[in-house]
Amino acid sequence: MAASNQIVQVLNQALDSNPDARKRGEDLLESLSTQPGFGHALVHASLQQDLSLGHRQLAALVLKRLVKQRWDADSKHFEPPELSSDEKNAIKRDVVPGLADPQTKIRVAVGMVIAGIAKWDVPDNWPELLGQLVGVINERSNAAAVDGAVRCLATFVEDLDGIQLVQVAQVLLPGLLVIASSQEYGPGVRRKALSIAHSLASSLSSKQSPTDRDTRHTLGNLLEAWLSPICTILREPISGQDAGGWGVKLEALKLVVALVLNWRKATQQHLPAILDSAWTLFTGCLPLYIRTIVKGEEAISDGEVDEDADDLSFPAMISQLFEFVLCIVSNSVLLPLLQPVLPELAYLTIGYIQISAEQEEVWGADAAAFVADEEDDMVGVRTSGQLVLDELLRQADGAAAMLSSAVGRRLQDAAQAKAAGDGAWWKLREAALLAVGAVAEPLLEAPGASDRDFDLASFLNTCLTEDLSASTPPYLLARALWVASRLTAALHGDRTAPFYEAAVKGLESYSPKAVQICACRAIYALTPKAGPNVLQPQLHSLYERLGNLLQEFNEETLHIALETLTVVIKADAQAAAAWEHRVSPAVLQVWAAHVADPLIALDSTDVLQALAANPAALPNLQERAVPALVDIIKAPEANSPVLVEGALDVLAALLRPATPEQAARVHAAASSHVMALTLRQDDAAILQSCSEYLRILVRIGGEEMLCWGGADPEQTLHALLQAVALLLTPEAGDSASLGIGEVVSTMLRKMPQRMAGSMPEVVKAVVAKLASAESSPLITSLLVVLAQLMHVNTSQFLDFLASQPAPGGQPGTALGTVMRVWLERQIELRGFYNINLTSTALALALASRHPALAEVQVKGKRLDTDSGIRTRSRAATQREQYEAVPAPVQIFVLLADMLIEAREGNLNGGLGGQDDSSSDWEELSEEGSEAALEVHGLPPGQNLLDIAAAAASAHDYVDGISKDDPELQNDPLSKLDLAAFVGEQLRSLFRRDESFCNQCCTKLGPAQLAAVRQCFQQ
Repeated sequence: MAASNQIVQVLNQALDSNPDARKRGEDLLESLSTQPGFGHALVHASLQQDLSLGHRQLAALVLKRLVKQRWDADSKHFEPPELSSDEKNAIKRDVVPGLADPQTKIRVAVGMVIAGIAKWDVPDNWPELLGQLVGVINERSNAAAVDGAVRCLATFVEDLDGIQLVQVAQVLLPGLLVIASSQEYGPGVRRKALSIAHSLASSLSSKQSPTDRDTRHTLGNLLEAWLSPICTILREPISGQDAGGWGVKLEALKLVVALVLNWRKATQQHLPAILDSAWTLFTGCLPLYIRTIVKGEEAISDGEVDEDADDLSFPAMISQLFEFVLCIVSNSVLLPLLQPVLPELAYLTIGYIQISAEQEEVWGADAAAFVADEEDDMVGVRTSGQLVLDELLRQADGAAAMLSSAVGRRLQDAAQAKAAGDGAWWKLREAALLAVGAVAEPLLEAPGASDRDFDLASFLNTCLTEDLSASTPPYLLARALWVASRLTAALHGDRTAPFYEAAVKGLESYSPKAVQICACRAIYALTPKAGPNVLQPQLHSLYERLGNLLQEFNEETLHIALETLTVVIKADAQAAAAWEHRVSPAVLQVWAAHVADPLIALDSTDVLQALAANPAALPNLQERAVPALVDIIKAPEANSPVLVEGALDVLAALLRPATPEQAARVHAAASSHVMALTLRQDDAAILQSCSEYLRILVRIGGEEMLCWGGADPEQTLHALLQAVALLLTPEAGDSASLGIGEVVSTMLRKMPQRMAGSMPEVVKAVVAKLASAESSPLITSLLVVLAQLMHVNTSQFLDFLASQPAPGGQPGTALGTVMRVWLERQIELRGFYNINLTSTALALALASRHPALAEVQVKGKRLDTDSGIRTRSRAATQREQYEAVPAPVQIFVLLADMLIEAREGNLNGGLGGQDDSSSDWEELSEEGSEAALEVHGLPPGQNLLDIAAAAASAHDYVDGISKDDPELQNDPLSKLDLAAFVGEQLRSLFRRDESFCNQCCTKLGPAQLAAVRQCFQQ
């Protein structure tokens, strides 16, 4: 049926070259999309061959968008009204023939429409689709139809469930194999056939039950049949203009990787032949790669980018080839198959990782591109080759000697090329240096490695004498500096001096940007190892040239100069103090100009913090910086929130190492404005920074800071408590309140007498905030406050909580609120001090045997863990169920866990792990791996993933103790033997109330029970 004239007219208008007319046409299409029958009319317009290709493509594009927006109400993109069932059925009936359209672009567009529908309707509401597609592919009577069906199926095969996958694979794989193997089909459809096979091989492995051995055996046989044709594909000739052939080989290599990783038995006997074919491709491609990619001497096709935006270029195929090699090298069972060619593999890999002609051109025009490529560890031939060399050094015996030989040969090749007048000689030498630097870490630890295997001293001397001179090509000089930074462990004593001197020279203003960048990295790595005799002669030049770089580098490279400057400042305190007057203004200028860039702002603050940590530099730094920072924070309406937040962070950095006298001067200049911000701002980041400033101020000054500058201590305390109260209100968001727990905790430690009169209101506010908070860091900081109060007077504190109603009009008491949150969140505490403080506080609460505590019911162990594996679908339909137990019983259970974990040394968030590298390519089911995370004895609702996530949030702490608080580091609680303390508490409780302890023991798991019994017997 022909498309209606109205649709054609609207499409014509939407394609009009006049912008106004085109906009009217697009608006009309949008309005028509709500009309019944519009989608079906678009199908006919898409397939009407007497219309222009542009009209048909636009119709298909609009149809694809219509399916996305109006096909199913459960779609996140849904916009009413939903298409009627009759129209949906008509679209599904008439759209499939479009897969056989003579125009490839229409076949692709129709395939995308069908895939969009299949996401919702297959199999229940479109059961015949898969049969239609598979039938077309297996019949192979119409080349266009086969192309369309293969392209369509490739877009949604991964979304099929396990049963559908098995059914489709069994009937589809043989037909796909014929297509992939036959030259009569174009490279595009062959590649898509391989892509579907890859999806099936990967998805079947993860979705097929490993216990269904008969089905797995059948599928394995079907997949095994692909291996011989793949060898043929990999051996097909290749040329610089064979863009389609690269894509076919790329997909063939992807399929091989999937088969090797997931179908061991199917691939086992074919691996030698596959490796032989891949090796032939690997060796055969290198000359072409050097001529076309490295030297740019020969034109090469740009390659293709398919409809999924996948890169099908020649380098992309080489990267995939390296991925296959990596798959073999990283497997200890398969590595011996490559053993005879490993020396040659290292040699050829160095050839592949040369700088490309395109990279050389791009880097020359933009230093930021050089930085980006140097820091990109994800894609590209150079990266892939480095990964293979790294794995080779880690896995293969004698790999260090192999690499030494390969590097030596390549250095000789470079020398010969230079002598022959080859302008690209330096690229080969640069690649050899890159190879060594890339494997620096495993090189010193490689199996069987020794100085005889790789003479690093001789190698570094060669770099020093041949590469670290002004006449060296810039990227080779940069690489030599970089490799020196990577091999600092091999440089001792005065051997650092010539490399350090060369690096400082590399900072000269006339040096190319790549050289300056790598010189910074070399200085960053070498400075901590350089002794005074190496460092001091260079310091004047270092500061001068790094200061110049702060003005010359852009936002993409500034962080490198700032990181280097930080290391230099920390290396020599006397020089840092002498240069403060030059460094701090320059860094403050960089900070102010780039405060919105989190990387540069953080690195700028690090420089200032390094200066502030120097007692000789801090007074002048504060005098220079504080007035400018105060000007920013006292006028928040005139500055961006990012600038105000940054100013507060820098102020905190300058305050953190200060003496009380120095802190008092900062306080006089800034604190009133910080207080004003705290009381008037609603920006969460600013409020967090205000909290941190106040915490540091209280830590340094204690009660004395209330009187600084002759202030009335009661008024100062009132202002502090006003800020605390504001941030503890439930209305203040978790993010805004994130630092207030630490402020209150510090006030309790540093000014306990002054706080005594305000404690009832403070405790009420803390409990109210605890009840409303969801953020783990906020909750745990509030628990620390409550634990401190529990230590002061346990009985009195419990009495007070029991006498207060639960916040927010909830039933029960404040004690019930606190205990329910505390006992569920105790596992989230991190750091020796915090864990010991809260654990001992719970032990004191239990020892008190307070009657109100026994009336509080809290979550106990899970009740739904014995009904089979808890899959995601079951979790979505069944709520977790817990036993309700009295709070003292759950405290006893937690103390039993603490007893175990303290003895194992795991209470600071450390997680052990097992090396699973010996896994014999076996698959773990999704359900099985999820069940393995449920560990008996952990608090309810927690598993190893929860613990790991919580551990990751503790990065601001060293051994869990705040870096800037020496009192906490020296507090007896930080050094408490928690296992001994808990053990003594439990034994004491057992002596006083054996019956209660026996009742508690009925709630313990086997490991907990064994630990408690052992404790009682001591």
